Amino acid sequence: MSMGDHYKDVKEYKASIRKYWNECPKCKKRFGTATLVAPGKRCRHDNWLSPGNIGDDVKSIEEK
Repeated sequence: MSMGDHYKDVKEYKASIRKYWNECPKCKKRFGTATLVAPGKRCRHDNWLSPGNIGDDVKSIEEK
């Protein structure tokens, strides 16, 4: 495996994890761009609780 393949795999893995995260609506209004928050966690800026259970993003990928 070359380094290019390794970085491609890492990039794809991160993209697959991020698609299950939620955008904080308060940050989107306040900053213009939303903060990504994992399911069941709180936003670090305004304490918004993301819907879902902790670890849902990892579980859903491992099930596929």
